[in-house]
Amino acid sequence: MLGRKSFLQDELNNYDIVLRKNDLSRTLDLDTDLGINEGQKFSHIDLSGRSLITLPITLYKRASEIISLNLSRNLALDIPKDFIQSCINLREIKYIGNEAWRLPASLSLATRLTYLDISNNRLENLDHAELHNLHGLISLKITNNKLSTLPAYFGDFPLLRSLNISSNSFTCFPEFLYNLRSLVDLDISFNKITELSNIGRLKTLERLWVTNNGLHGPLGETFRDLVNLKEIDARFNSITSIDNITQLPRLEHLMVGHNTVSTFSGFFPKLRTFTLDHCPVTEFDITNPVPTLTSLNIASAKLVQFKDSLFTNIPNLTKLILNKNHFVTLSPYIGTLRKLEHFSIAKNPLSTLPPSIGCLQELKNLNLRECNLSKLPAELWYCCKLETLNVSSNLLDSFPKVSDSPPVPPNELPVNGTPATTPGISSPNFEELGKLEDFETRRPSYASGGLLSVGSSPSNSYTNRQGSVVSFNNAGSIARKSSSASRAATEPSSSRKDSSFSQRMSLTFAASLRHLYLADNQLEDDIFQQLALLVELRILNLSYNEITELPQGLIRRWQSLVELYVSGNQLSWLPSDDLEESSSLKVLHLNANKFQVLPAELCKVNRLAILDVGSNSLKYNVSNWPYDWNWNWNRNLKYLNFSGNKRFEIKPTAAYTSGNPATHVLGLMDVTLTIPTIPDQTEDRRVRTSASLSGTLSYGMADSLGRSEHLSTVDMLVTRFRGNNYETILGLFDGQSSHSGGSRIAKYLQEHFTAMFAEELKKLRNSGGESPLDALRRTFLGLNKDMATAAQRSMDEREQRHLDRAGPPSSKHLTPDDYNSGGVATVMYLHNMELYVANVGDAQAVLVHSNGDFKFLTNNHDPAEESERERIREAGGFVSRNGKLNDKISVSRAFGYYPMMPAVIAAPSTRKVTLTAQDEMIILASGELWDFVAPDLVVDVARSERGDLMIASQKLRDLAIAYGATNKIMVMIAGVSDLKRRGERPKLRTPSLSMGPSPLTDEHLFPPPSKYRKRDWRL
Repeated sequence: MLGRKSFLQDELNNYDIVLRKNDLSRTLDLDTDLGINEGQKFSHIDLSGRSLITLPITLYKRASEIISLNLSRNLALDIPKDFIQSCINLREIKYIGNEAWRLPASLSLATRLTYLDISNNRLENLDHAELHNLHGLISLKITNNKLSTLPAYFGDFPLLRSLNISSNSFTCFPEFLYNLRSLVDLDISFNKITELSNIGRLKTLERLWVTNNGLHGPLGETFRDLVNLKEIDARFNSITSIDNITQLPRLEHLMVGHNTVSTFSGFFPKLRTFTLDHCPVTEFDITNPVPTLTSLNIASAKLVQFKDSLFTNIPNLTKLILNKNHFVTLSPYIGTLRKLEHFSIAKNPLSTLPPSIGCLQELKNLNLRECNLSKLPAELWYCCKLETLNVSSNLLDSFPKVSDSPPVPPNELPVNGTPATTPGISSPNFEELGKLEDFETRRPSYASGGLLSVGSSPSNSYTNRQGSVVSFNNAGSIARKSSSASRAATEPSSSRKDSSFSQRMSLTFAASLRHLYLADNQLEDDIFQQLALLVELRILNLSYNEITELPQGLIRRWQSLVELYVSGNQLSWLPSDDLEESSSLKVLHLNANKFQVLPAELCKVNRLAILDVGSNSLKYNVSNWPYDWNWNWNRNLKYLNFSGNKRFEIKPTAAYTSGNPATHVLGLMDVTLTIPTIPDQTEDRRVRTSASLSGTLSYGMADSLGRSEHLSTVDMLVTRFRGNNYETILGLFDGQSSHSGGSRIAKYLQEHFTAMFAEELKKLRNSGGESPLDALRRTFLGLNKDMATAAQRSMDEREQRHLDRAGPPSSKHLTPDDYNSGGVATVMYLHNMELYVANVGDAQAVLVHSNGDFKFLTNNHDPAEESERERIREAGGFVSRNGKLNDKISVSRAFGYYPMMPAVIAAPSTRKVTLTAQDEMIILASGELWDFVAPDLVVDVARSERGDLMIASQKLRDLAIAYGATNKIMVMIAGVSDLKRRGERPKLRTPSLSMGPSPLTDEHLFPPPSKYRKRDWRL
């Protein structure tokens, strides 16, 4: 590559010749500054990534001072023998990532070497290396090469304590390695080793990592001789029994998940952590006390119950994970785990919790989502340190009242059974909790006429917009009363009663609970009688219940509340006075309710950053800001969604501005816009103004920024590609999150994809049997190449030149940071009834049939998957034990990440499907959704709301958030059931830029609520 220093002269000195490979570059120059000067210390020399051919002369003069020498990532470096012989004090050499097929012979001359790392090369054998001279070696790393054998002298290193030969091609463990009498750490992961017949001879071994191999059957009896072993990682094998390691006297950490162990009964003298997840375990028991065990993970197994004795044998357990099993009930002896801090039993057919759950006074995190719980025990309140409680997607119709007395410990239960639980006492009125000013005079944000009445005239004052009065009776239900009756019910209670109540509440989680997730249940308004006690809430998720109103004065009690989710309920107003005091509120989800107006007091929530009011029935004048809300007053608003409000209209008035500069996402789908301009779109701002119905193609989408401060996921919908009604493109581009701004890579891909794809379609050779799949593949590869070119120009600090393909100039200014960044993508091209799909990464798509069946249209490019892992290794990369490529990224195919090429590639997986009348919809979503919501549940939820795909998309996103998702999410759903009618006259649709209001009736706006089918745990 030639790069000009000047455009004015033609002398040779005005040119540089730059050689590049992967993330290495070398400028051909006589004078190279390596940053080495005579005044520095020479004990530790780092020359990695300097593109050296020879060693600097300066090092020869100070060779005797060198202790550590890093020569990694110098592809053509020659290491002279005389230099190594001069390094008489050299103890450490790193020769990593040099793509060497043979080791330099000079390395064997460093006779005092104790540490040698020759990982990430292409070594096929070491017979030539003569490493037998390195008698003092203590640590040797040869990971990620092509070795299948080792020289026999490897068993003769007398001092070797650490040996790493992972990610090679060993099919059997070299027998002579059993002679290493001082070996402490052994890593043989990611090979094809099938047995370790004499592993017991390594008496000094303390850590053994053998994950992702071919071990099968029970672990051999020779394992019993590993008396010093402290840690075993044997995940992803075919081990059927671990009985032979139960008596290892020093074993502390055992990871044997993803094997075929079906039963376990035994104990470990000193075990601390035990992981047995993703095994077909039907019986599990710890037969003797193991007081050292603190963490137990048996998720994704087939367990139905535990023996009572198991709990008494693990008294010091702090973390217990039992997700995805078949528990219907729990033993009351769960209450004996007095030190338990984290308990997760999600996705079980669990129908009841024992009252003894309240004995877990150290419990901080309790995950009960996606079970069959119809109620929670009142004793749960006595988990006095509980911080996070997730009971989303259950059958709850109430929240328990505080029990009058603490639960009875299991060891104090009478012999004839568990005594009846103490009935919950009546919860106090709000006065006992603290005064709620003017609780009986709440003011809804619209006149209290009919349910769907339009907001009052802007000239009316707030005092003329009062609605009905709400108060709580002693039974906990909500009743409408007159003002006098309400005041009579709120007279102060005696100080004696207050003291008793306060003392009782100090023993509960009222002051500790921070995060409460109750989404997707059957809760009604009376739940607030109990939730008002939780004054330290930071996150409250009540989405998809049957709540009709938020009582006035309630939100102000939650002074620390940061996130409030009430999507998918029957709300039609907000307690406006409370909003003035909600100083901490940052996230507010009100989508899929019945709001017609939003109160002006929302502008006083100064920290509000996320507001979703999509799929309501908003119909008010945004310019009437003294009485109704206008978003321009919330200067910190990053995310604002109005999409799906078909009667909402934004008019050009003096009160309207071009938009909040802080807003990254502005959803205006199906909103009537008569304004002359909308905010400009950039890599950090997305404005959606399309319609949810275009001809016969219905469409819905929802997204979330998560914890990110900036936009990095971008959608693409082209309904008339190349001007044809029968061509549609649907795409999702998910870039890497950044702390400094939006993803320029995601924006670049979105802006340039259609132009390049159109060109590639024109180039197809029909005579050669080429199809749009070839055009998709070439587009992916071409875009990846163009991005690299643009990023390189930035890195070279040369003048930005226009790319050949047109696009908005903002996207072309990629930076050096983008060279190291990347993103995933899924794109679908629909031509008549032929669907062509291409994807890289973890953004997945499914095709849903009308009978509820579905099939994936994409491949999840997981680095740990066997075929991808082999490809990565052939390309010089590796997969770490945590499943990441080069221990950095969680996908094996993506755009960008150029320093890791060719291990990371942009070659997509492609697929062609012919749609039929039985195909109903396509669901496309980012990886975060699939990580938290099972595919069958995704399909069930989407089909339950198939009448409104906007609501369906929002519900999927909201469920993922309720299940614990904190990363960015995007969900896109396209209805394909009516595609065969494309040639017919289109139905009435609601364009996003219409000049008049929608003719839809209230029945269209407020359809009866639909429920997706719950998982049948009996199957």
